[in-house]
Parts: sequence; structure tokens; C-alpha cells
Amino acid sequence: THTDLAAGDSLWSVTITGKNALVGECSNVPSDAVIKNAEGDTVTNSYNIHYVNGTLRIKVKALTITTRDSSKVYDGTELICHTYTCTGLCATDSIKDVEMLSKITYAGTIDNVIGSVDIVNHNNISIAGKDTDVTNCYQIQYIYGKLAVAKKDLTITADSDTKVYDGTPLS
Repeated sequence: THTDLAAGDSLWSVTITGKNALVGECSNVPSDAVIKNAEGDTVTNSYNIHYVNGTLRIKVKALTITTRDSSKVYDGTELICHTYTCTGLCATDSIKDVEMLSKITYAGTIDNVIGSVDIVNHNNISIAGKDTDVTNCYQIQYIYGKLAVAKKDLTITADSDTKVYDGTPLS
């Protein structure tokens, strides 16, 4: 924006240098203004121009990762579920790695917990051939599913036996 141009003068161009793609802020710096009068003559030298920087601010984005429920009947092996859904991820970003921590072998129920997540952006390449890590650009909320191992049914039947009385116990 500009203020106080003389009647008939207009801001023809101005160079703005400021670019921010990740969470944080940086200066948006104006310079090299060109002002022309109604006849198209450059009158920039008739002005004492004061440039005032703006600020470009990118805030963190909300992201929800929900792990899935999984269950089985006890069989002596671990129950692990690496399935999750994600809501709020930018179209140019993807989840590169998710560290799933939970596993259960014995009867019971636990939360299906995530240890860490790595998110990358495919458009802001900072090193040739490598995606930019944008994990810190997200405020991640986790909703944990449950891992449940149910008790296995087991029937124990005692043997039956018969004998003629002889004064000793039957076992």
C-alpha cells in the first residue's frame, strides 16, 4: 500500500522481496519504487520514499492422526497394527515415516500408540533430490485406537475312572 501521492501520480511498480514457505516469519521488503505522472513521465525522484517492511507469517497447521483398533484371540504371538488415518495434511506433503510403538501378546487391551512421525514436502526442495522435512509445520493431535487380545477358551476335563472298593483312594 502507499499513501500521499500527488494528484495524477501513480505507483507504477515496486520490488517486493519476501518469501516464506515454512512455519515462522520473515520480512517482506519493498524497494525500487517507480512512480509516474498522468502523462507517463517517471517522477520517482520527486518523492522522498520511506519503505516500511511487512511481515510474512506462517502458523502451524492442525493435523490429526488416528491409529486403528485391532483385536484377536490369544495365540502366543504379538498383535501389532500399523494402520492409521490422517486428517489435515497439505496436498504437497506426505507422511514419510511413522514409528508405531504398541504391541501386545497376552490377554488385555492397550492403546495403539505412535512414537514419532516424519512429514515431508515435495515442493520445497532444499537439497537437490531430497524432500524438505516439514514435521514442525504441524501441530499433531493423536487419537489412539486399541489393541486387544481376548482370552482363549480352554476346557480342561478330568479323567473319569472306576474301581472296586479296596480301602484305598481312587485318583
